Amino acid sequence: MSDVTRDATTGNWIAGTPGPRRTPSFSQTDLSVTQEFHLSKSNERLRARVGAECNNCLNQHSPTFITQNLIRTSGLNPAQCGTTGTNCTAVGADQVGFDYGVLMTKGFDYIGAANSQSRTLNSQYGQP
Repeated sequence: MSDVTRDATTGNWIAGTPGPRRTPSFSQTDLSVTQEFHLSKSNERLRARVGAECNNCLNQHSPTFITQNLIRTSGLNPAQCGTTGTNCTAVGADQVGFDYGVLMTKGFDYIGAANSQSRTLNSQYGQP
């Protein structure tokens, strides 16, 4: 995961150094108390059980994921047919709307595409 910020003057996204990102260790305290009573001396299998359970008794808040969606709304449109550098076939343009060959040979610049398409950076990106 890479830290991504927004340039205050231009509004462009700036990619930081990629690195590992992990959630804090998951911690939750549960409590369970039960008591069994034998109801019959002639039938050992006849029993009654009374119990109480308390899940997350200490109200511990443990995040289980980190938001990875960079774009607040919508998505990116890579190598759209009809743009410079694309070579779409009629079938490719009808079915997917972008030149898959360009993405495979030249790669995909996610930050560059987001900047050129004026996408809004998700304020919750990287937050648990």
